[in-house]
Amino acid sequence: MMSGSFFFDNFGESDSDSDFLGFQSDEDFNPTVESSDSDISDGDTYEEEVEERGGGGDRSDGDAASPWTREISEQVIEDFVLDYGPNLPRNLDVTEISEQVIEDFVLDYGPNLPRNLDVTEATPLKYFSLFFTDEEYVRIAKETNAYAALCRRESGQEDKYWIPTDGEEIKALFGLCILMGVNPMHEYSDYWSGDPFLGASGFQRVMTMNRYEKLCQYLHCNHAAARIDRKDPRYHPVSKVAPTVDMARHNFKKYYTHTRDISIDEAMKGYKGRTELRMYMPNKPEKFGIKFWARCDGRTAYMSDFQLYSGKRDQTPLQKLHGLGYRVVHEMTRDLVGLNHCVYIDRFFSSVTLLEHLLSDHIYACGTMMTNKKDTPPAIKQKKQHLKRLLPQRGDTLSFQKSNITVTAWNDNNIVVVAHSCLPHPSEMVTCERQVGRQKLTVPQPQAISRYNQHMNGVDVHDQLRKKYAASRASKKYWKYILWFVVDCCRVNAWIVYKLASTRQMGRKKRYTQKDFILELGKELVNDFSSRKRAAIRECGSPINIDMLKRKMTHTFERLPGKHRRCKSCYKKERRHETVFGCSTCNAHMCNDCFRQYTQV
Repeated sequence: MMSGSFFFDNFGESDSDSDFLGFQSDEDFNPTVESSDSDISDGDTYEEEVEERGGGGDRSDGDAASPWTREISEQVIEDFVLDYGPNLPRNLDVTEISEQVIEDFVLDYGPNLPRNLDVTEATPLKYFSLFFTDEEYVRIAKETNAYAALCRRESGQEDKYWIPTDGEEIKALFGLCILMGVNPMHEYSDYWSGDPFLGASGFQRVMTMNRYEKLCQYLHCNHAAARIDRKDPRYHPVSKVAPTVDMARHNFKKYYTHTRDISIDEAMKGYKGRTELRMYMPNKPEKFGIKFWARCDGRTAYMSDFQLYSGKRDQTPLQKLHGLGYRVVHEMTRDLVGLNHCVYIDRFFSSVTLLEHLLSDHIYACGTMMTNKKDTPPAIKQKKQHLKRLLPQRGDTLSFQKSNITVTAWNDNNIVVVAHSCLPHPSEMVTCERQVGRQKLTVPQPQAISRYNQHMNGVDVHDQLRKKYAASRASKKYWKYILWFVVDCCRVNAWIVYKLASTRQMGRKKRYTQKDFILELGKELVNDFSSRKRAAIRECGSPINIDMLKRKMTHTFERLPGKHRRCKSCYKKERRHETVFGCSTCNAHMCNDCFRQYTQV
């Protein structure tokens, strides 16, 4: 064996480890090996060496022999006799997931169109008028005129630029707003721009920008609610558009019968102004806005009902007892009692109590659920980290049944818990594909989760159709966003019903898209309406027929109401001259010299 002081004798002097100078000479690398009893050439066995060293323990001569031995003998392990696992209530039978009796859905679902609606020739306006009636335009026009008169009385001044409107003009205004959704611009004034690459001649033909501004200024759906104080018990944020909202909700239910599968979820209308209705939801695409509860068909995305969420203002005793989610689903399913529909909801709404009460009304349900909800099975009512220990493999499931309600936990890269009462075989499994790296895996999946993924997205699809061509323009008035939300929902429902029912031939056009539908609808709403009074502006640059005017009219040169306008005669001569005077008979602006020239014999 090497001497213990060999290495220390051959190190150079150093103050630290980093100053190591190495061995002093090459001979230091070939030290003489001292003889030892443990030399492998002596032929001693490992056991003899252990005996010489005292059995392999400490080398102190006074230590006792080690208790360890190399002989491995069998041991006696006593049996574990406790019943391990969850301690569940006696009334919860989980020994076997039994089959359920699901009653058949026998309703004839689909659009309920009037008999006088010819689906072979009906245009988009016919379908849109089912939900937003022509009488509504007349009512809004009356409310708008009444609100304009109310503003004039309160201010004590006359608005010389305001002219009372009518139903046809309001209808054309709505048509322009719908067309703005197809061709959005940063500012509404761009539609009336004189730049040929920016302006829209169709908008300019219908009405002037000043008239559009005045209509938007006084537009109202319920002027009686315009001046109710916020502290008044009669005040409610939705009262300004309540008649229009009630009309739309009634017609949504009237002209369509749901399929068996229905989804209930929340919808948002983006708004960043000041109102008590504004919500902040950081996980949504539109983080600030007005929230609605929506009920849509799980197969066609048709919206049959919606409610405005107004916070604690509409809190009911049912909400205090069971929570907001329970109250929303309960109120939106009262017209479905006894019809054997299946309602799909997310974890915000679902609970075992809700599913039991819906089942007593002959309404089946399916929805994801949070594990901390009341009446959740104890084995599932725990943190997901603990559930992953019970379900280690991807595709593992754990199911519990109480009466006809089944709660299933499934491991799919994360624990998913679903409660359902809509399947005759609650424990039935299907397969789904998952991408893991470059490989595709086939994973077992509960049928309830497969059905949920298939029918839960009705509200989301309707939101996509609504937001793609939204009709609203920026405004400080929150109730206008509610109004345009209703208009957009009517438009989307009209498009869905058109696709389901229409057999109209479109000629050579291969595909009739939602964009084509909206364009045709906007043009029909506008029709040939024009609020412009000056015939010379209808066609830009068209000359005035002086001979016809001389034969049929007596012309008067005087100041015309409104702002300065270009002289029509100078415009034709490519000269720019603005004036407030002109012919009151023709309602055409002219400078003094041009008027004399055209009226001379």
